Amino acid sequence: MKASAADCDWQRLRNVLILLSVLAFCLYLPSLFYEAFADDDVYLAFANRFLRESPWSDLYQFFLRPANPIEFLPLRDLSYWLDFRLYGDELNGFHATNLLWYGASGVAAFWLFRELIVLCRPAWAARASVLSLCGTLLFVVHPAHVEVVAWISSRKDLIAGTLGFVALALLARALRLNWPWRDMLLAALVLFAACFA
Repeated sequence: MKASAADCDWQRLRNVLILLSVLAFCLYLPSLFYEAFADDDVYLAFANRFLRESPWSDLYQFFLRPANPIEFLPLRDLSYWLDFRLYGDELNGFHATNLLWYGASGVAAFWLFRELIVLCRPAWAARASVLSLCGTLLFVVHPAHVEVVAWISSRKDLIAGTLGFVALALLARALRLNWPWRDMLLAALVLFAACFA
């Protein structure tokens, strides 16, 4: 069966949007070489021995008390702990982790947009991926996100945003599939995890 001209146009548009999304993500690659900024020293707690030196056996402590004197965000602090194990004091690694979280937030945003399109406009389901790519591209290149990607202390926003998008996508999927309890429970658990990021 031969594809129609309209289908070929949509496939071409999808390929262009994927390429633009990759290029937009590459815009943030220079953030890998940034230094610590503003509150990074406080949140990273370079002087905090708990974050820097805790062994694997003490990881449960992240869920019992704050790792820094300002706020209790165990998932964020756990990610810093892992970065210290992987990269030591090299800030490039911390920035790389932020960039990976930003990429994950773009994927989660794509999934959320797609689920919302299919839920709200079922007739557009065939074009939902292309439309979601358009939304994801706008999301990824938005200049307000520069701070979140480049500032290590904004890891909390990246993790919470990514998990929040996933929770909302799961909720939209559950609405579309007539409220299966597993999807609803998973959405609630992911949203709960986002609160601790």
